[in-house]
Amino acid sequence: MRTLGCRALAVPVLFVLFTATLPASPQTPASSQAPASSRYPGPFTVMRLGHHEAAAFRDISRGRFHDALKHRTTMLKIQGAECEADEQCRMLKAFATSPDMAVTARREATIPYAISDGHLFVPLTINGRSAQYIIDTGAAYSGMTEAEAVRLGLTIIDVPGGAGIGDASGIGMRFTKVAVASQLQIGGVQLTNVPFLLAERDDVRVWNRLPEEWRGAIGLQVLFAIGRVRWNSQGNIDIAAPTQRTGATAARLHLHGTDISVDGRFNGRKIEFYLDTGSSWSKLDTRFAQAFPDAMKAAGEQTTQHSSGDGGTKDIPIRRLPELTLSIGSFQTTYRAMVYRISDKPWRYYGTIGLDGFSKAQSVTLDFQKMKLTAE
Repeated sequence: MRTLGCRALAVPVLFVLFTATLPASPQTPASSQAPASSRYPGPFTVMRLGHHEAAAFRDISRGRFHDALKHRTTMLKIQGAECEADEQCRMLKAFATSPDMAVTARREATIPYAISDGHLFVPLTINGRSAQYIIDTGAAYSGMTEAEAVRLGLTIIDVPGGAGIGDASGIGMRFTKVAVASQLQIGGVQLTNVPFLLAERDDVRVWNRLPEEWRGAIGLQVLFAIGRVRWNSQGNIDIAAPTQRTGATAARLHLHGTDISVDGRFNGRKIEFYLDTGSSWSKLDTRFAQAFPDAMKAAGEQTTQHSSGDGGTKDIPIRRLPELTLSIGSFQTTYRAMVYRISDKPWRYYGTIGLDGFSKAQSVTLDFQKMKLTAE
C-alpha cells in the first residue's frame, strides 16, 4: 500500500514489478514466451537458445535494445516464429526505434528522498521538468502513466498488438504504448534515451491520489546505469555513491533474466529472495512453506488479502506468521504478521523482500557494480 503525506491516505502499488518474460511468479502472469517448436530441439539448439536468451536479458537490463532485439529475433528464427507473434519482441522493436540508452554524465551527488507509506521517492528531472519517482528494483523497465508522458513531452511509441507484464499485485497489466525520455537526470547522473512503459489507466486509485509529477517508477535499467545508491535514515540518498568501508557483511545480489534477487538466511540456512524496493511489504511464497514446515505451524488461519493493480483487483489467499526473523547479510529484521501467499505452484524464490525489510536500517547500499547489498 502507498500513501502520500498522511497514513490515512492508502493507495495500492502499481509499478512495483515490471518483469520481462522470465522468470515469473506463479501469482504473476508471465509475458508471452517464444512459441515452442513443433519438434524437440537437440542439445546444440538448446545451447544456442540459452545463449541468445541470456544475452537478450543482459542487453535489456542495460538499455541496449537494438542488440536485445537481434538476440530475440534470432531465438524466434531458431524456433520458426516471427517477431510479430511474440510480445517481448514487439516491445523491443518499439524501443529500438530510438537510440539505445546512454550515460552522458556521472558524478557523486547526495539528494533528499521522501518516504510515503513505505515507498522511497527520489527527485529527478525528465526533459528538464521535475518529477518524484519510486526507486524500484522490482521493475525491469521504468514506468509512468500516459498522461505523465504527455506532461513531460516524451516520445510515445505504439506497440502493435500490445504486450503483457506482471506486477506485484499478482494481476498483471497490458500496455499498447511505450515512451522514450530524451534526457533524464537524477542527482549527478545524466542519461539519454531512457525507456518507459506506459500505463493507460489514470483512473486507478494510485494515480488519482498522487500528484501528477509523482506518477512513475525508476527501474533496473536506470539503477544499473547509476551503479550504486545508498540511502540513510536521515532522509538522504547518495546517487553514484562512492565505495564505503563498513563492518557490516554484505549479501550477494543475483540477476536472473531481469529479476534481481538477494541472498538471505533463515534458521541458519541460505535462501534466495526476490528484491523489490518498489513494494512496501515483504512476503513469503510456497517454496518457504515447503522448506520450513515447522515455522509454518505458527501461521494463522487462511484468509484473503485484497490486491489492486493496473489490471484490476483480486483477492489473494494468505496466512500470516505472527513473528519471523530473517537475515540479509549481517542485518536482521523481525517481521510482525508476515504474509505467506498461498499457491500450489512453487516460485524459484522463497519470497519477496520489500522496503519494509530495511525500515530499521541506518544505511542501505545497493551496489549494482559489485552486485552486493549492505544494510546496517
